[in-house]
Amino acid sequence: MSPRPDEVVIRKPSYGASYGAFYDTPLDTMLRNLGRDTVVVTGTLTNYCCGTTARQAYERGYKVVFGSDVTATDDEACANPNSPSCARASPSF
Repeated sequence: MSPRPDEVVIRKPSYGASYGAFYDTPLDTMLRNLGRDTVVVTGTLTNYCCGTTARQAYERGYKVVFGSDVTATDDEACANPNSPSCARASPSF
């Protein structure tokens, strides 16, 4: 899968300071400039990257849509980012 020529690609910093897509990226500025108020979270590692991005969006005032059928993880016990068995990896959202 590749982005369309008219799609914006936002790359997270490679130094791994945060699992979320908002930290040290222009994502918040871009969404605000476009007048967006909702973030739809999709991707892999529900209990890390997806969960962190969802919390970062919420903290910035966005409505957050987090679908179980558009996220995935390598640990089925952590498919729900609020699962008690994943508390160590993902603070509650």
